Amino acid sequence: MNTFFTCEQKLGNTIFTFSQKAKVLSTSPLNGGLTRHLSHAVNINCMNGSYECKMLGDTYEKDLAAHVHALGLSPSCTTALSTAAWTELRAIEEVCFRDLTVTAVVTGGIDSNGMHPGDPASYYEEDGNYEMLPPGTINIFLFINQNLTDAAMSRALMLCGESKAAAVSQLLLGSCYSEE
Repeated sequence: MNTFFTCEQKLGNTIFTFSQKAKVLSTSPLNGGLTRHLSHAVNINCMNGSYECKMLGDTYEKDLAAHVHALGLSPSCTTALSTAAWTELRAIEEVCFRDLTVTAVVTGGIDSNGMHPGDPASYYEEDGNYEMLPPGTINIFLFINQNLTDAAMSRALMLCGESKAAAVSQLLLGSCYSEE
């Protein structure tokens, strides 16, 4: 049973609250990398009922921080990812073995912006100006209730990405931008 985080919906976003300061490996520009001080992770629905995502800051990191602050959380203790997918339609899978519990919380929406490795980037920023393509993401929040080494966390992140690529391939969801 999960005792290391709680999950709640607020204003179209999913907020994960850790039971204590957590060691986190995140790809987010907001407290990304390996950290040991976070109390929250957030999956932000950047559209939240709208038809387009609008940046709330002049960088992606500042945009995420603005969303986190609007939810009443401290950006300095939170990591976040953004998606156009409905976060309340997330898939949750939990697997337990003895004292080990691994929980994956996944949102996805790649029907209009599915990409294949090697496709062009989904947005480009230069001097504060953004050129964005239609949104489309698969965000995976992976929670493990054990104190992993840094190397084990890196391996888990790599396996998570490989699993996502394999699932998309097995579902025959090709790229919207290339022949792949």
